[in-house]
Amino acid sequence: MKVFATHERNDDFAVDLRLEDEVLHVLCRHALPAVKTDGESNMSDSVVEIRGDWLIHDEVLLDEAISLGQLRNMPDFHDHAAFCFYRPIGIRKEMVSSVHKQPVNLFMMTSSSKMTGPQFHDNVSGLHPFINVLIPFKNSPFEDWMIGLNVYDPTLVAVSGDLQIFPCAGLDVVRRLELPEVRFEQSQATSSADGSVEICFYLSDADGQPITDHDAEVYLDTTGGVLSLYRVMTHGGKGRTLFRALDLQAGQSAKIKCGFKYFSGTDDCFVKVV
Repeated sequence: MKVFATHERNDDFAVDLRLEDEVLHVLCRHALPAVKTDGESNMSDSVVEIRGDWLIHDEVLLDEAISLGQLRNMPDFHDHAAFCFYRPIGIRKEMVSSVHKQPVNLFMMTSSSKMTGPQFHDNVSGLHPFINVLIPFKNSPFEDWMIGLNVYDPTLVAVSGDLQIFPCAGLDVVRRLELPEVRFEQSQATSSADGSVEICFYLSDADGQPITDHDAEVYLDTTGGVLSLYRVMTHGGKGRTLFRALDLQAGQSAKIKCGFKYFSGTDDCFVKVV
């Protein structure tokens, strides 16, 4: 499983991650730079480990076992999901209380506003997520899930079990690049007044490459006319619906949007009535 670790997105503490079955064991300890700004060493008797330019101390800040498998029981568990875990550690730790113990799907919280993760946490929740668990598809195997960590330095993170670290610029970038999208096969279509046209779409990665080994429930909407289906389960990564230009006249147009339940509008298709 991939573990994405940010740079300068949290305070300087060390993180140990260990994955056993579907339980993530998290250990956070105090860390200091090996050398002070005046050139003196920060070495002390409490140092238990050295990681790069960091001294890891024996002071435990967090020690927890998190059952990731329990996310499947969450009401907002769906395709294209990013569950945020808040813990009283690091930036804005004083804002975290026991009511924040349960993770939330970021995209469920921002589905209406379309805020980015940083915008939501800075302007609405006031919290700073420590861990993200990214789930590409509702039926993705557990090993395809991904973990994101907001840390100060990726070298402060140590992993064991079936985990592999990938440094990243930010978790907002990871979510954009690693989670799937829905795209239309054509960006434009035409229909006669009160006529119809087939609209086809497919699952894709961030580069637009088709995904054929997974399926998802696609959510559609239109600004005019009607669709024969507004929710479609793909087959082999593909799906279709029928657009009817009901009550539309020549020269008018409609915009059809596609996406996921909590992450809509990943692509548009414009239908012009001729």
